[in-house]
Amino acid sequence: MAILAAWVMGAMAAVAGIAAMSIPVVQSAGQAAPPAGALPVRGSQPLVPPAKLHLSGEVTPLAAGDVLQSVEVRVGTELIPVSVQGQYFEATLFLMDTARMASIEVRSTKGRQASLLGSVSRLAALGGGDGRLDVQEHAALRVSPFTTALLRHIEYALGRQPLNDAELDQATRAVGHDGLGALSYALSKIAGGELPLPAGYQDGYAFSADREAFHDWPHLPAYDVWSDHLFNQAPGSRVADVAELPARMLMLGGLSVTEYPSYSGVTRLLERTPDGSVNFHEDRPLANPNYSISLDGAGRIVLTPRAPVIHRYERTEPENASIQRMSQGHVLRRVARSGGVSVWVVRSDWLDIDMSSPSLPPVPVTEYRVLSGTDLDGWVRTDAWPSNSWQYTLPWLCAESGHLAICGYPLHRFDWWDNAGFTLEQGIPLSDDGVPEVPTGSVRFEPMIDSQTRLTVDNGQTETHFWRLQAGTVGRAVVPSVFLSRSLQGDTRGETLVGLTPSFLYQFEGESPSIIQPLGNWRNGYQKAQPPSYVGLDVSVTLSRLADGNSTYSVQGDNGNSLENHRWSMTGFGIYNIRASARYPDGSSRQVEACTSSVIAAGATACNALIRYFRPITLARGSYYGVEERYRVSYPDPDAPDGQQNRFSIVRDYSRLGFETCESSECASVFPKTVSQVPAMPGPGVQVFPQRGTRLGGRPRAAVRWIPWLTPLRSTSIEEEERDESCPSCDRPRAYLWAVVRGASAPVYEPADSERADLPHGTPAQEGGGKASHSTEADELAPAEAHVHVDPTSVAP
Repeated sequence: MAILAAWVMGAMAAVAGIAAMSIPVVQSAGQAAPPAGALPVRGSQPLVPPAKLHLSGEVTPLAAGDVLQSVEVRVGTELIPVSVQGQYFEATLFLMDTARMASIEVRSTKGRQASLLGSVSRLAALGGGDGRLDVQEHAALRVSPFTTALLRHIEYALGRQPLNDAELDQATRAVGHDGLGALSYALSKIAGGELPLPAGYQDGYAFSADREAFHDWPHLPAYDVWSDHLFNQAPGSRVADVAELPARMLMLGGLSVTEYPSYSGVTRLLERTPDGSVNFHEDRPLANPNYSISLDGAGRIVLTPRAPVIHRYERTEPENASIQRMSQGHVLRRVARSGGVSVWVVRSDWLDIDMSSPSLPPVPVTEYRVLSGTDLDGWVRTDAWPSNSWQYTLPWLCAESGHLAICGYPLHRFDWWDNAGFTLEQGIPLSDDGVPEVPTGSVRFEPMIDSQTRLTVDNGQTETHFWRLQAGTVGRAVVPSVFLSRSLQGDTRGETLVGLTPSFLYQFEGESPSIIQPLGNWRNGYQKAQPPSYVGLDVSVTLSRLADGNSTYSVQGDNGNSLENHRWSMTGFGIYNIRASARYPDGSSRQVEACTSSVIAAGATACNALIRYFRPITLARGSYYGVEERYRVSYPDPDAPDGQQNRFSIVRDYSRLGFETCESSECASVFPKTVSQVPAMPGPGVQVFPQRGTRLGGRPRAAVRWIPWLTPLRSTSIEEEERDESCPSCDRPRAYLWAVVRGASAPVYEPADSERADLPHGTPAQEGGGKASHSTEADELAPAEAHVHVDPTSVAP
């Protein structure tokens, strides 16, 4: 057998050598006779020369005078011979091990650049039947500062280079945000000598491998300097025909790759209509956003408004004003494609009219956004809305302050046998005088399901469609969802609003609140759920709750560190962290439990409180997932008319879905830790980034080990977790499913058939500039007495 094996290996080597001498490529395995040069092997099909794929690419110069010196095409760990002429290169791949990933690294007189191509099988499919692949068929063959920035962001997101196409596509969607423009701009300007290269680095390529160093680099200009950089670069992946676009293209400003996809700083939905036009919905309320669509000579999508598309908001800088913003159109430029995911740069032109001063001329405003694009209908989970009495936490869309908006996240109950639905616990969790209480509001609505994939909720004020997505799920308990809402009445009639949000399956129905464990140290998950970025702010928020009712709220990040003392309490299932201060007639002030009527009755003349509220909905993956809200309570009411200030003012700063992860022994009985999983080792030459979350601006930060999925013992209505085929890297070894038993001294084991990991993901981009262009928890530092007025076009989820 050993002799036979040696003979076979020798024959295969001979065939490979013959193939390199340009023997014709076999087009079909079903030919009657093997071609010349094929060697028969007993017990097998005749060996044939491997098929070939000819790559033809080019390199974008880093700066004026840049001369290409060398090109390395790598398939797996193997280097492929390359011929170079001027800025162009050619290479030939043999299509044998088609699962291997291909990449390019080039050197020139101004530095280095790189690009990720995908698997050999993907390249062969893109090349078609002629066995050739060029930049018109695969834009990644045009190596540029942008492809380098994309590679670095993907490495940072995954901690290594992708091992397969699914990881490549997933990470490309995750990093489709403005950070790509910032890094690409920096690489170009460093090569041209316009920005300084820090000491210790050979070139911008080496510098870009150190995300922390780039993050702390003080020379990146303001956002408005580099925001248009990618839009004005050489062509990327040109659109040949408008028909290439899907019926619904969801466009997102980046997603995390370590948690479920939930927060995107920018959300857009390009939706085709039967008359040939498109609706371009945004994550801000727009009146009838309908556009004609065309293709310009540069292969860019041009959207022209067919009727006035208007957004109104209150501006606070440089002075307060009521602004009417009118769309002048959008231009969409595709710069990359990776499987079913594309990367776009969107230019949006607006006119701002100051309604407070109509005599002032309109002010033109131009915005640039880098967004990923995905076919929404292809990303939607099939059989997403089972026809039984499930109960979910979903956004409630209504008209608020004259605009279509999210008016909280109440529980939605579906009674399909009655073809009806109603909400539970709707309303704010505070009484009129600031006392914590369980919301008791309930509103009926009309639900409908289309083909088990789209849920429609009509609540009289709005009609909202919900799609649940395939990737990044925690079983059916936590699933990312897209909503599209349209106002049905009043001055907001016709306004639309689109957004990305998780949907939580309610697990605690019928259980006592004692099943919730608020004690211990808890990491707020908002920052973990942001997309990975080289320029986004790093912020870490921790809540520590003690048995004596005291708590601390700690913020560490680029805007500075802070530590606040709070009091915590629990009403129903809701956990309240309160910071309150009262003022007295003698001019003194002191901390109080809360701002309530009893404090005023005890002699206080004024009181201000900041209340952080968390209502757990689902227990999964070692975290409580639920509703996060922040309220400001003031007495007297600063916004009341003269003579009526003698009352409490309650203002909600935000309402969103999030999670808290246990990081201490106090909750170990509810959240038992498991042994950390060893990550896959990358191949030689691959840059390995520290695991996201293990370093924060140079400060030590505890890394939390992965924790198995948990569920209350009686939650038999929750379906068994299904495998997430869209994320092969998310597989984990078989583990136990933990069941929480009330009154038990320790958890009870229940064997689980399978475990699924959380998806990797990253940081939403705001309208703004520089490193502050990504939403963070920095708003948490606002004092309790402050009255915050934010331009809704730049607010984070």
